[in-house]
Amino acid sequence: MKTIVNTIIGSNNIIIRNSTVSHIKNVETLSQGWNWVESTKGSGFLLSPEGDSVVDYVLIIGTNNIRYRFRDTESWMLFVGTETEFKDFIIKKVRDRI
Repeated sequence: MKTIVNTIIGSNNIIIRNSTVSHIKNVETLSQGWNWVESTKGSGFLLSPEGDSVVDYVLIIGTNNIRYRFRDTESWMLFVGTETEFKDFIIKKVRDRI
């Protein structure tokens, strides 16, 4: 088990973070160790192999809008599209940075 800033990661791909249950999904199109952490509340983040949250996101219920921010900018931006399109967009951005 690994603890990351009020986060408990078990071996069953479930995270309990600040009383929110999330699921871990491996990002197969990036190098090993990148994971999407998806909350049951419609938010999540991209976790780097080093254990850092790189991108946070919030799904806006009832729309195709997603608010997101890269941790190094702290500015929230808007993405219009599906969750799958958003994740493809973010993966491309991360690939450009690494």
